[in-house]
Amino acid sequence: MFRKAEITEKFMKNIKIIFVECGTEKVFGQTNVMEWLLCSKSKATNVMNAMKAAGVIEKVSGLGAGKYKFIEL
Repeated sequence: MFRKAEITEKFMKNIKIIFVECGTEKVFGQTNVMEWLLCSKSKATNVMNAMKAAGVIEKVSGLGAGKYKFIEL
């Protein structure tokens, strides 16, 4: 999945940090990613876009805009 989406090693590291924080059950958003990676809003957006492109997260409805969770494989 990650190779197909051309995810870099740095993004892989960041995605792993996010996954460790929330697993497949916890819903997260951009603010959470910013907190966990200690990064800017734009970097959090880039990481989330990479995860969407790789198909490892899915949008969650009913909890507000921009909420996602990891897909169980």
